[in-house]
Amino acid sequence: MESLQQAIRAARAVAYKPASKHLKPAASSQSDRREEYKGLLERLLRLEEKFELIIDRLPAPTRDEVDQVAVNQEQVKAPVTIRLIKQTVANKYGVAVVDLESQRRAKRICYPRQLVMFLAYKLTTMSYPEIGRRLGHRDHTTAMAGVRRIKALLEGADAPTVSAVDELLVLIPELATHENPALSEAQA
Repeated sequence: MESLQQAIRAARAVAYKPASKHLKPAASSQSDRREEYKGLLERLLRLEEKFELIIDRLPAPTRDEVDQVAVNQEQVKAPVTIRLIKQTVANKYGVAVVDLESQRRAKRICYPRQLVMFLAYKLTTMSYPEIGRRLGHRDHTTAMAGVRRIKALLEGADAPTVSAVDELLVLIPELATHENPALSEAQA
C-alpha cells in the first residue's frame, strides 16, 4: 500500500508525470501525454480507493494477512472487461456491439453507449482515454460527458436509468465470473 501511495504522491508532485518507467504512455504530442498522465493518475487513485476499502476492513493486518486478502479477492472476483460490458448492454438494448463503436448518433445507440461508458468507469480501472478508444476511438471528453450524463440521470432519479444501472451492476460481475470457468471451479 505504501508503494502505491508513494507512486501517487510522486505523480502529483511532478505534474502527472509517471512515477515508474512501466507507467509511461505511448502518446506522441505533449497534450496527448498530459491527458494520458491524467488518466493514469485517475486509474491509480481508483485503485488506491479499492485497495483501501479492503485494508480498512481488517484490524491491524500483518503483511501476510494483506497478501492473503489480495489472493482471496482475486479468487472471488473475476475481472470485468469492457468487451463483456459492451456485449451485455448491446443485448439488453437490442443493438449491435458494432453500433456502439460506430459514429452513429441515434438516441437508441447513444444512450446504451453512454451506459457502457458509465459502467466501464465504475466496474473497471480504465481511464477516460482508454474507454473512449474502446468505443470507436472517441475522445476522452466524450467518455467523460457520457459518464456525467448517466450520473445526472441517476441523481435525477430517472426510473428507467436507475433500474437499468442497478440490474447491470449486478449482472455484469456475475457474467464475468461465469465467463471464467477456472474461477467458477475455484469457488465451488
